[in-house]
Amino acid sequence: METEQPDYASLLVDQSPVDQHDHSQWQIDYQNPLGKGGYSIGVFKGIKLDGIINNILIPNEGWCAIKIVPQEQIGKHEIITLNKLIGIENENIIKFYGYGKGVYTNGQECLFIYMEYLEGYETISDIIKNKRVTDSTYNFSELQIAKVIKYLCESLMLLHKQGILHRDIKGSNILINQINGNIKLIDFGVSKPFENNSQYNTLIGTTTHMAPEVAFNSSNSKPSSRSDVWSVGCTMIEMAGGDLTKKISSAPIIPQHLSDICKNFIQHCLVLDVNSRSRAAQLLNHEFFNSLDNNNNSNFFKKPLEIKNNDIMTMKSLSETVKCVSLPEFNEPLEMITQLIPTTVTSLILPIFDKPIEAGSIPSHIKSLTITSFNQDIGDESIPETLEELNLGSVFEFNENGGNLPSTISNLSCGYSFTQPLKKNNNIPNKIITLSLGNYNLQINQGVLPTTIQTLTLGSNYKHFESLSNLPPSLFNLTLGVGNCILSYEDIKKYIPPTVTKIIINRK
Repeated sequence: METEQPDYASLLVDQSPVDQHDHSQWQIDYQNPLGKGGYSIGVFKGIKLDGIINNILIPNEGWCAIKIVPQEQIGKHEIITLNKLIGIENENIIKFYGYGKGVYTNGQECLFIYMEYLEGYETISDIIKNKRVTDSTYNFSELQIAKVIKYLCESLMLLHKQGILHRDIKGSNILINQINGNIKLIDFGVSKPFENNSQYNTLIGTTTHMAPEVAFNSSNSKPSSRSDVWSVGCTMIEMAGGDLTKKISSAPIIPQHLSDICKNFIQHCLVLDVNSRSRAAQLLNHEFFNSLDNNNNSNFFKKPLEIKNNDIMTMKSLSETVKCVSLPEFNEPLEMITQLIPTTVTSLILPIFDKPIEAGSIPSHIKSLTITSFNQDIGDESIPETLEELNLGSVFEFNENGGNLPSTISNLSCGYSFTQPLKKNNNIPNKIITLSLGNYNLQINQGVLPTTIQTLTLGSNYKHFESLSNLPPSLFNLTLGVGNCILSYEDIKKYIPPTVTKIIINRK
C-alpha cells in the first residue's frame, strides 16, 4: 500500500505560485512567540504596517498572528487547503488572511501564514488546567459542553463541505472567549483537502483523539471527514474530565456521571466503523442540543469583569458585551451603586459585601447575585422577585436570616453548616429548581424539599443514606460526598429513588 508523499517546496513554484513575504511591510515580535506547533517554527504577533492583506483591510489596526512554517513542510496540498481557508467566513473558525514566502531570522526559507489575532481567549485544555488549581474536580458542565460542541459541529460541517479535514480536533485547539462565550477552532497545521474518495493514509494528529482508521492505518477503512467526528467525541470526554488513555474495545471510556443523552451523543461519535459513524451535519440533529433551546442567553463562559473601588464609576460606560461584574472591594450600602450598573449587566458578584440590603437597591435586571460574606437578616422585599440565582456563603445563617427569600429564586447555593435537620416550612424558596447545600450532612425528612426541585447538592460527609428515600420525585440530579464511607456506589444507590438518573458520589 502506498503512503501519501508530501509535495515539497518545488511545487510551490511549479504549480502554485506564492507571493513573497515583504519584511519591510511588517513588524513581527520574534522574541515572544504566541505558541509553537509540531510543524511550525512558531506563531508570532505582528502588524502589517499599512493594515492591508490581499487588498483587504485587516481588523485590529493590522495586528495578526503569523505562523511561520519551514518550506519543506509545505506542499501542494497545504497550499490548496490554505486557499480554501482564506475564503471561509465563520465566527467560530480562526480567519486566514493570506500567506507569503520569506526568510526567517535564521536564514531558513519559510512560509509566513497571516491569521486573525485573538485576545481574551483560552484553550479548553488551559481552562481545565487553570480551574483545577483551586478546584481539583473541575470539569465543564453538560450545558457548556453542548454549547461548545454545537459550535464545533457547525464549523466542521462547513469545513467538510469545503473539502477540508481538520485532523487534530482536541481541547488545546479550541479557544473560548470567557467574556462573550464565543469559540474559535484553531491550528490547521495538519489539515488536508479531501474528496469523497479520499485515500490519505498518513498517521497524523494527536494519539489520544485519533480515530482508529487513522491510528491503525487499515486498508479497509480510510480517514475521512468522519475521522474528525471521532475526535469530537474524545474532546467531549476530555471536557467532562474523562481519561482518554483508558479504553474498552479501542474506544475511550465515557464518564459515568454524564447523562444518558450526552453518553448517547458521544457513542454516535465513537462508532468504530468509520462508514457507520455519524457526520458532523447529522450530529447537529441530536437531542443533546435540545438543552440549549431555553439557554441561548445563558452565561456559560462569562468571566466576571473585576472592578476595584477606585474605578467603580467606570461601570456607567461598560460595553454591552459585559454581562457579569465583580466588585471585590465593595462593602458599602448597595444604594451607592444601584444607578451605576448598566441594564445589560445581569450577574453581580460582591465577595466581601456584608451590609443590610434595602428594598429596591438590587436592580431588576440583575438575575444572578453572589454575596459569599453576607450575613444580615434579609428583610421583606430586600431581594427582588426578578432575581433568579442567589449564591450565599458559609457565614450566612440560613435558618435565622433567610426567612424572606422570594419564591421566584430557582437556583440557590448556600454553604451554611446546618446543625439541625431541615423542617417543613423552611426558608428554601418553594419554586427552587437547583439547590446546593454544600455543608448539609443531616437527614432529609419527608416533605422538606420543594416538589419543583430537579438538582440537589449535599455535604461532603453525608451518612444518612436511608433518608434519601424522602427525596421528591421531581429530583433527577443528586451530588453528595461520603467521606471515607466503606459502602460502594451500588450500596448507596439502593437508598436513592429511581427517578434520580444522575448520581455523583464524591469520596475523600
